[in-house]
Amino acid sequence: MEEMSVNDRQIHKTERTSGGMNISLGKKMSMPYSLKNMQAAYDSLSKENLCSSTKLEATHYYVRFLPKDSAQFAELLGDTTLVLFPTPFDMEIEGEGGDFYCDPSLPEGSITWQYTKVPVDYKFPDGIRHEILDELYILPEFEKEKDKNALRSESFQQKLEYAAFLTAGYIEKEETDNKPVPLRSLFSSIVSAIGRAIDPTWTPKANIMAYDDLLQRYIPLKNVKVWINHGGVWYSRNTDSNGYAKFPKCIGPVIYIIEWADSYWQIFDGYILPAYYIGGTKRSTWNLNMIGGKSLHYACIHRALQRHMYGNNLDITRPYYLRHKIVYLDSDGTGTYLANFSGTSGGWFPDVLIYGKDSKGNRKSTTTLLGTALHEMGHASHCLGVGYDVYWGTNEHIYESWADAVEWALLRQEYTELWADKNMMDRIRDSYGNQDWPNKDDKAYSSLFIDLMDDYNQRIKNEYFDISLPNDNVSGYTLKTLNSSLKYFRGLPSTSNYIKKYIAKPAGVTDAKLDELFKKYDEIW
Repeated sequence: MEEMSVNDRQIHKTERTSGGMNISLGKKMSMPYSLKNMQAAYDSLSKENLCSSTKLEATHYYVRFLPKDSAQFAELLGDTTLVLFPTPFDMEIEGEGGDFYCDPSLPEGSITWQYTKVPVDYKFPDGIRHEILDELYILPEFEKEKDKNALRSESFQQKLEYAAFLTAGYIEKEETDNKPVPLRSLFSSIVSAIGRAIDPTWTPKANIMAYDDLLQRYIPLKNVKVWINHGGVWYSRNTDSNGYAKFPKCIGPVIYIIEWADSYWQIFDGYILPAYYIGGTKRSTWNLNMIGGKSLHYACIHRALQRHMYGNNLDITRPYYLRHKIVYLDSDGTGTYLANFSGTSGGWFPDVLIYGKDSKGNRKSTTTLLGTALHEMGHASHCLGVGYDVYWGTNEHIYESWADAVEWALLRQEYTELWADKNMMDRIRDSYGNQDWPNKDDKAYSSLFIDLMDDYNQRIKNEYFDISLPNDNVSGYTLKTLNSSLKYFRGLPSTSNYIKKYIAKPAGVTDAKLDELFKKYDEIW
């Protein structure tokens, strides 16, 4: 992908938004691709003898669906021909947008209308309420990904599209003529403006970044799916390593949208509603710096999923399995792995629950949310690597300690790539490595596998010898090596025996040192 320009980078530093905001709708906009507008544009061109007079027929319907429950919503989401958005196409999004919208005419907490377009021969699903809002005329040429670098060609379809956008009010008068011609002037002036090869197009771009509490700075969000809605025609791009995406040229304003989803996952706001960030209606680059609210937490979950699926995950099993349903709950809790495999359950049941607040009702730090998501997807990696029956036949102490090791190791990898300093890495060790085990309420979460990898003996702290902690004189094992043997780790005896007998020992590691390390775990468990 193209790198962002210097100007884009400078602009990107100037805007911030906190997220967690309700979306406000502004004025109603005319749909440029409506059958009415396209017919008027076609008639104007025929008057200039650029085409014969023709009565157009609708190719698509602009529609909205109102699922009554999670089952109906899952059915709609399962229809891969639909691209659903929670906000109308023909209304402005005010300001910087936000991450939540519900039609005010509906009861609070209900599923809101879902907007899209469908071909006129689309078979509407039985039992799901829908409304046809308008007839559209959208040729395949309008939806093709135009050349992103060249000016638009002067094809007939291009002239038709220009005329329709001017009729709909998407092009201001100064964009088509230097003379003071009214916005909706005579169609002859439209054609003459087009004939002078004035190009009213522009190139939408997005820069997506999120704040990180540990680093205390913004970081780019990689591989985020960003859509633009251009009057009923839309395109999607995934951001590059700089959080940057560039789209085909457009006429007039677009609505930017983040869909927190991918081929292998979808993040939900609660159990039913997909998570989005709906940007404002713009005719400029979208510079989004997330600094708080639910959207910042979605970004943390996205970072964890991105690393597990595509990034450097230290060569453990990637949790590829249809599509994981990740439910974010903006309430008190930690995280839960349910292994429902929503791809096979029709999308009704979540695979992972992640809670965004602590027991005092405060939003958790970004590092905590990132760690929780890495942990829960560590369970998914484990389960998909060894199989469902083996996973659930494994002792809780083993699978929770393994997920802790995945969280610790991938957090370290994440922040190494982000150039965290030694003090920050030590904070990860102390806060996310369970080095205080077993001095915690739930003793299933331990540093068992971390102790095999790190070179830190938690028993010795500042010359203080704490015999309640494991004596860790072992180091050098890797997450990759341990991951390849997970199917043999069912309880502590089988784990310790297999490690001693069948996994090559790193330099300096002996059976005696391993026995000394495992001794404390055996006593407590």
